[in-house]
Amino acid sequence: VICEKIGDIPIAKPPIPIDNQIETTITSNETLNIDQERRLLHEIIDKEDKKLWRQRIRQRHQAERKKLKEERKKLSQSNGPKISLKENSSDSNIADESD
Repeated sequence: VICEKIGDIPIAKPPIPIDNQIETTITSNETLNIDQERRLLHEIIDKEDKKLWRQRIRQRHQAERKKLKEERKKLSQSNGPKISLKENSSDSNIADESD
């Protein structure tokens, strides 16, 4: 066992693994990483799809609101001139008659 010292305290170095052991640990870690990466990828794709879907829905709703606003504007213009309340109120008629 090869030892190093930190201050006065000896610390043992871990044994050096054989090449076969390194390959098996890498292989087992890769399968775990592949599954994890696949899951992460699906989560990212789902989030991006949701963003795009929301963006399309917002655009669709904005277009609908814009159409409705234009239709309301056309209807208000086609109904003729608006009559102000002061001209038709009963209080203004009473004031005119008393003069």
